[in-house]
Amino acid sequence: MKKAGSWQTFFLGIGFLIIMMSPQAAIPAQALLGGCLVVLLSAVSLARKKKDDHPDKK
Repeated sequence: MKKAGSWQTFFLGIGFLIIMMSPQAAIPAQALLGGCLVVLLSAVSLARKKKDDHPDKK
């Protein structure tokens, strides 16, 4: 079983969890920004990994 992108998906979920929990944080804007940053970086990493592993590439 190939687990391509499992770490990126894990960090994507962690980022969404941070975003969902940000209203309960002491500084909500900082938590929201951090969660968005984690989601953005993991999404870019996932897209780059899928592009590199494309089977049509010669």
